[in-house]
Amino acid sequence: MGYKNGETASKNKRILPRVPEEVSGIQVNFCKNLKCTNFGSPASTEYPKRGRGNVSKDNYTLGNSKAKKSLRCKICRQETRLQSNLAIAEELERISSYLDKTDMTPSSCPNPDCINNPSSVNYDPRKALARFRKNGKDNYGTQRYKCSDCGKVFSVAAKSPIRFQRKSHKNRKIFKLLVNKTPLSRICEIEEISPLTLYSKIDFLRKQCLAFAADRERAFLEGKVKTRTYGISVDQQVYVVNWTQRLDKRNVFLYSASSADNRTGYVFGSTVNFDPDFLPDEIEAKARACGDQDVPFFFRQYPRFWLREDYIKEARKNRNKKQ
Repeated sequence: MGYKNGETASKNKRILPRVPEEVSGIQVNFCKNLKCTNFGSPASTEYPKRGRGNVSKDNYTLGNSKAKKSLRCKICRQETRLQSNLAIAEELERISSYLDKTDMTPSSCPNPDCINNPSSVNYDPRKALARFRKNGKDNYGTQRYKCSDCGKVFSVAAKSPIRFQRKSHKNRKIFKLLVNKTPLSRICEIEEISPLTLYSKIDFLRKQCLAFAADRERAFLEGKVKTRTYGISVDQQVYVVNWTQRLDKRNVFLYSASSADNRTGYVFGSTVNFDPDFLPDEIEAKARACGDQDVPFFFRQYPRFWLREDYIKEARKNRNKKQ
């Protein structure tokens, strides 16, 4: 996706394809009618050439021609709203990141003068792993290793999940109180802890839950689970959370999508439409720099996020509907 006659988004309009291009093997812009022969056949990203006899050969036309927001299937005449493949690929990466397995095995010796250190001219990564042996654990339960060349003893990233926790004995009860919807202020009162301690334990419990789920679900990716037919039910919930600033005390609504196995009741995933790794002001600045506000969301470089202009337009639509 480029720009006409230059690189500045404010002066030049993007050269947009007919429909969003495929991203990481994902292309969802096709007819969604299961009974249609066009189902699963994506629309072409190139516009048909102008002139008599030059028509689209992919059995699709662009519906809502003024805004170009949908595909119209020539076979079943059903319209499908265009979606951003980039947004879906990024969101898929976000919600499945907990499945990534971090290798805790040391890959090099921290001694800069050792041949097992990457800075050494004699460093060989193929032989380095074979030159370490386990050397007990430290006071926090972290595995220590000893280099067979220089004798340096070192530790890898901490494996003990309760490292640096002074009140780890409270974790189990706090977890029970959280899942039973006990107010946070009441948890602090019952367990005699500060709000800061509670928030840090919530972060810790979240990481532990993700690690628990990843340890079991990773078996599916590694082919260790006996295959069978799964019936998956998907549902959506709305969570009402507290206001974000004192000047605007309206509640915030978060939408969560959950999927569960009908046979066992195991919940495969429950994710909300909120990404804590990004700041709104930074996204606004980056989106304006690349001209995202001037194109439909499915052609944007930051398609997962709502911009302030999007909120304003949506609020105006809702006011007009009520009138």
